[in-house]
Amino acid sequence: MKKWKKAAVFVAMALGITFAVKMDAEAASKITGVKQVDAGDHTVKMSWDKSLGCDHYVIEFSDDLLKWVRMEDTANTEASVFSLSSGSSYYVRVTGYQDWSWLNDTGTIYSEASDPVEVVTAPDVSGITVTQSNATKSGFSVKFNGGSNSGANYYSVYLSGNDVPLGVSDTPEVTVEGKLDAGTSYQCNTYACRKSSTGFVARGSGKYEFYKTLSGKIGVGSFNIDTVFNNINVYYIGIAKTGSVDGYQLQFLNTAGKAKKTYTQTGSSFRIPDIVNGTFYQYRVRTFVDCGTKKVYSPWSDCRYIGMPSKVTTDRSSSALKFNWSKVAGVTKYEVFMSTSENSGYKKIKTAKPGNRSVSLSKFKGKKIQKGKKYYIRIYSCAKIGGKTVKSGVAWTGYYARY
Repeated sequence: MKKWKKAAVFVAMALGITFAVKMDAEAASKITGVKQVDAGDHTVKMSWDKSLGCDHYVIEFSDDLLKWVRMEDTANTEASVFSLSSGSSYYVRVTGYQDWSWLNDTGTIYSEASDPVEVVTAPDVSGITVTQSNATKSGFSVKFNGGSNSGANYYSVYLSGNDVPLGVSDTPEVTVEGKLDAGTSYQCNTYACRKSSTGFVARGSGKYEFYKTLSGKIGVGSFNIDTVFNNINVYYIGIAKTGSVDGYQLQFLNTAGKAKKTYTQTGSSFRIPDIVNGTFYQYRVRTFVDCGTKKVYSPWSDCRYIGMPSKVTTDRSSSALKFNWSKVAGVTKYEVFMSTSENSGYKKIKTAKPGNRSVSLSKFKGKKIQKGKKYYIRIYSCAKIGGKTVKSGVAWTGYYARY
């Protein structure tokens, strides 16, 4: 039996006190409509239907439906009972009296005790933490931790400012699904509760937090290599902002589809110092939501491609324009373009096989190579992936000038 916090209850239970009443032989009806209308972690409030002829009501509590203890009496059709244990269930019944004597604390029973009704107090949530445990494109899950002794048996998640729950559960993990937008952060209140057999829910104090849904698959137009430093093998890859996410993951794969390097970070701009030069790679990105013990990832994007030679050398002693470049592993061919302007006017001057990585050119666009003039060069790598030839999205870029 639970320890009653109200001193009167201890005395009554210990001594087996019963309350002397005079029973009206004609009384036959019961008090009806007893229900719980509010709760705190140490209090419950009840109401019931008015019984004509009654001028007083006595509220009795029990935790086993055998021993009943009077907790309150009132002339009204509602009452609150205090000093109860948090996160607990009790049974309540109400009896109606006539000719009640305040002096003797007795009266004549006019309406018999109602049928017992279960009432509950709200859990003490001081030891409970709430964390996001999963995420999908249209929902999320939250987990209540540390509440084994709180008395909670029901859990709920509400959008802040909305009194309709997004999700409820009889277990300490609540899943909200199919109602939310992808890649969005939602401000929520979560409650550990105690629910009675009548369906009344006593909510503990709310925990306030933001919870995120997963973004969708990132499009290939939303990420790219922003800056290339060929000479020091450093590349910067930027990803357009993708909703409310906790971070991004970038992965490089070889032409066979085997992952070679994966980078994970909260920011959307990646500095890559150690992976690109000398090999043809596929690269792809995805977002994640951090759920504490795990990260939940969106689907991978489709791939983009990069393949840079680690070295390009020129022969400045010849009257012709001559240069060659180092091998890029996995490449099936190279396409070489040239222009006399850095940002426009490029013309393909050679399609080279993997074993023929050099160019010798005495004329460009019908004109002899001029001494002291700059000629801008772009070298693209191509590879076959999944039976299809694909091209690096970024070229090795430099210029040649014969002085």
